[in-house]
Amino acid sequence: MIFKFGKKPEQPAEREYRDEEEYELVKFKGATNGNDPNLHRAQRLVDAGLEPAKELVTDALLRRSELIRIDPKGAQSQVTLFIDGMPYSGGRLGKQESMAIVQMLKLLAGLDIKIRNQRQKSGLRAALEDDSYELELTVAPTDAGERLIIRVKDLSLELNTVEDLGGNVDHKQKLRDLLSDNGFLAIVGPPNSGVTTAAHAVMRGLDPYLNQMFSLGDIGDKELDNITPFEPEPGEELDESLRRLVRQEADIIFHSGIKDAETASTLLKWAKEVSIVTEYAAQNAAAGLVQLIEWSQKPELVAETVRGVIGIKLIRRLCPACKQVFKPNPSFLAKAGLPDDLGQLSRAAPRGEDIELCDECDGFGFRGRAAAFEVVEMNDAMKQLVQNKPSADEIQRLARKEGMLTLQKDALRLVAEGVTSLDELQRAFRSKK
Repeated sequence: MIFKFGKKPEQPAEREYRDEEEYELVKFKGATNGNDPNLHRAQRLVDAGLEPAKELVTDALLRRSELIRIDPKGAQSQVTLFIDGMPYSGGRLGKQESMAIVQMLKLLAGLDIKIRNQRQKSGLRAALEDDSYELELTVAPTDAGERLIIRVKDLSLELNTVEDLGGNVDHKQKLRDLLSDNGFLAIVGPPNSGVTTAAHAVMRGLDPYLNQMFSLGDIGDKELDNITPFEPEPGEELDESLRRLVRQEADIIFHSGIKDAETASTLLKWAKEVSIVTEYAAQNAAAGLVQLIEWSQKPELVAETVRGVIGIKLIRRLCPACKQVFKPNPSFLAKAGLPDDLGQLSRAAPRGEDIELCDECDGFGFRGRAAAFEVVEMNDAMKQLVQNKPSADEIQRLARKEGMLTLQKDALRLVAEGVTSLDELQRAFRSKK
């Protein structure tokens, strides 16, 4: 355990569906793949599944779920809602009702409802009250039936800058310093940890008046102001696209994400000529640097071209409406590694049967998440270490010795600023996510 203070945080209790109040149900606005269904030809399915599907999705959206999962388990299916990264029970569905909901959502998302033995993926636009959403559906066969996972994008959330994510001006300046010359900068984190959002925020923080910037690859529905999308020629390889961008005197190229060794090696090669920013999945910054070495099999090239690797970890924000402020004991501050002159800390409001639920967070005590950042910089000492193909632990030890920003140190900054609590750090750093 990294943070060894305070008590072990309570595990979230299971919650039942809302039934006290009437809510306007979600409106489905069409499939993102363009295959909008003819509902009249599937009237029996519509009669059985449309209303239950709307009720399930509405309930999840009202609870601020970022992921909905329906797992078939024999005669019933388990619904799990993920809220601010934490799993909560969404109740159980009968087998027939579950099947009707899954098939209905597949149909609305433009998927083939006749196919039940293959993985399918698409998206569904939705609106609830004044907010717009994009629901990314993945359906996969299991021995018990089809598992449905819905990833929710709340299009009304403004997470456009590093500051929006929980960073500060020092983080922004560090990123600008790392991109002040040609080289390679990566933003990494575990899957579904907000890495893409963080990468886009980094790009938005760069000065468009000093840099000519291009994006390369699919960046989805996100708009990157002052960054020109680059359209490769039909059949054009990545190497040739980068060559043409360098000829156009690009200063910074944002690549939408590395998934294989060939892409990594190509980007590293061209990072001698231009600044390249990209993202990929890795547990932390040190693991991200190790991954680059393994992909390229050229530690010398990594040492020469990489300027830094940024790691992020999402931590729940305390609900500003109900969080409690208290005066900490000085000895406790020293044990936690916080400044001894810190006058106050914050914690989540207590939960219990006799305590009125907060309207803002629905009694969870948290609302939204903030990112803690870490930076592995390629200074002289790190370059020497990289030549020997180090482990992630060796990289982390050197980074701490060199005074580089670590996730733990930055997470404590969020505690000092009242953004989150020490108990939340204990929970977050116990988790592998």
